[in-house]
Amino acid sequence: MLRDELQALNFADFDLGLTGFEPTRDHPGRFGDERLTDPDSVPEVPAKPVSRRGDIWLLDKHRVGCGDSTSEADVGSVLAGAAAHLSRTGAA
Repeated sequence: MLRDELQALNFADFDLGLTGFEPTRDHPGRFGDERLTDPDSVPEVPAKPVSRRGDIWLLDKHRVGCGDSTSEADVGSVLAGAAAHLSRTGAA
């Protein structure tokens, strides 16, 4: 769906540089079919992190917690009394 939206913006002469996405090298008008980054690359850890353990981020109707997913306390704070729709515990 994102590829289709970007193509529609491209056809409407929208400045796609504002989106942060870039077309593939061999197909200047084509998006999303090839990876433009190394999947094994890891970003540098910032000197001053934005979030720390215990923070809860609200994303529309979703809650995202910064913590340990194996910690009942951390998971409980994210759930805030709600039941998890899907959860996997224990060793794989």
